[in-house]
Amino acid sequence: EGEGGTLGSLVAYWAHQHVQEIRETIERVVGGIHETSYIGNLLDQTMYCGLSLSRVGVDLRGLVQPVFDKRIIALFRKEMEDGHAAFKNALAQTKWYFPKEEIKRLGI
Repeated sequence: EGEGGTLGSLVAYWAHQHVQEIRETIERVVGGIHETSYIGNLLDQTMYCGLSLSRVGVDLRGLVQPVFDKRIIALFRKEMEDGHAAFKNALAQTKWYFPKEEIKRLGI
């Protein structure tokens, strides 16, 4: 390879290392966020950054999108589990009253 090929390889290696570092940083930061609006804001900024970098051949959007998806799914799952637990708790604490006529009508 000529000098241009070696330089191109070095630039590609440098870009790869920095994209990996950015992805790891985003993964760490997103993992600590508990508000979906903050995640949405960070996602918007990251996609904008990826769009800008794509102009020079370093599009990282496809690499970081799954990080955001995974976190949103985890937050959704937690909210559903918390809601289910709260609903079960509310049902357990409720004193149910059925009139005798209704119990007879149902055949209980």
